[in-house]
Amino acid sequence: MLSVASLADGVWQIEVSVPSMADGWLEGDFVFLRFPGIHGMHALHPFSVVNRPNAAGMMMFAIRADGDFTRMVGSELNPGTVTEVVGPYGRYRPFIDGHDRHAVVVGRTGGVPSRRCIRMRPVVAYAGGIGVTPLLPVIRYVNERGYDVTMLYSARTNADLLYHDELLRWAARTGNRIRMRVGRFTEDEFVDAMRPGALYLIGGPESMRRDVTRILIRHGVRSCDICYEPFVW
Repeated sequence: MLSVASLADGVWQIEVSVPSMADGWLEGDFVFLRFPGIHGMHALHPFSVVNRPNAAGMMMFAIRADGDFTRMVGSELNPGTVTEVVGPYGRYRPFIDGHDRHAVVVGRTGGVPSRRCIRMRPVVAYAGGIGVTPLLPVIRYVNERGYDVTMLYSARTNADLLYHDELLRWAARTGNRIRMRVGRFTEDEFVDAMRPGALYLIGGPESMRRDVTRILIRHGVRSCDICYEPFVW
């Protein structure tokens, strides 16, 4: 382990060096972590990788202290703690890449066949609380590939809006749209963020996933255009 630092009240950011996994995961993936040298932290637990794949194999995680295992992160982990990493796993990048098609329309101009590429489908991301973590690298990935991104991000408190300033800077730099707020968005606000032909990513608790999925389907979105990581193991 490289570092442990407080990210927000009850949320810890840790960095782990895994040279054997250099560029070995995809944006949006999660891995299982355990700390075999610490009593009570032997069992594997899943956490999303906050940063993008890199040649150094440095993995970053934002961990909320909401269980026996995670409450020990701030008190028991230190630089140098032996960390076991198992994975990676994930749906977000395969979902995006599976829909990544430059549609081509073939027509005729003056009797001569012509080809016209249609723009990439937009991406709309809905995040709740700690569920933003897998979406952070994904929105950067899709933006670099030419997708237009709209993001809604809600949390219980202002402090729980993780990476708030970083997200605002990213939106200002890229021209993508992001809206953050304390408390759940209304159905009208979810619908207002929808885009014709968009792909939808959801990151957050199961109750949020159910509610947002119902809203999207009620307003004409196909279930095959919606992606969510269930964290079931």
